[in-house]
Amino acid sequence: MGTLADNPAWPYVITLYGVLGLATGSAGWQSLSERRRGLALLLTGVSTGALMGFFYGGRLTDDNPQVAIAGAMLLGMLGLIAAWKAPPALSRTLLGTLGAIAAYGFAFLLWTDGSSLVTTGSWVLGLIRMALALVAIGITVRSLRASWAGLKTYGTTSFRETDLTACRFIDTALTHCDMDESFTLLE
Repeated sequence: MGTLADNPAWPYVITLYGVLGLATGSAGWQSLSERRRGLALLLTGVSTGALMGFFYGGRLTDDNPQVAIAGAMLLGMLGLIAAWKAPPALSRTLLGTLGAIAAYGFAFLLWTDGSSLVTTGSWVLGLIRMALALVAIGITVRSLRASWAGLKTYGTTSFRETDLTACRFIDTALTHCDMDESFTLLE
C-alpha cells in the first residue's frame, strides 16, 4: 500500500496485482463453468501456490525478494501438481478455498486502492477499481459455496474395523460411507 512507481519495489506491486487477478479470475471461472474446469483448476493451483510461496517465502526471510520469487516458483509448481494429480473433488474443494482467499485479498486491495483514488479526485479510476472489488467479493462468495459443496460430497464416514454390534440403523440412509469387507452388521 502506498508504493509509488519510482520505488524499487514497484515491480512486486504489479506482480501482486497480476497474480491476485489471475487467482481471482481462475477461481471465478472454476466456480462458474463445467466446461474447461480442468484448465481453471490448473490456473488456480499455479496462481494460489505462487501467491502463497511468494508471501510466505518473503515473510520467512525478512522480505528477501530472491527467496520470495523462488518460493513462488516452487509452490506454484506444487500447486500445479496438486491440481493435476489430486482427486477432483478434493482439488476443487481445496483450490476453491484458496481461490476464495485470493479473491478476497484482491477485493481488499482493489477497494482500498479505489477508495484512495476517489478521495484524491480520480473518480473514474477509483469507481472502476471499487466495482472490480465488488466483483471479486462475488467470486469469493461463489468460490466458498463451491468449496462447501465439494466438501460435502468428498467427506465420508469410515466404518472400517469398527464393532457395531450394539448399533441400530433404523430408518437411516447410509450414504457417503466407507464399508470394506471387514464390515459386518449383525441383526
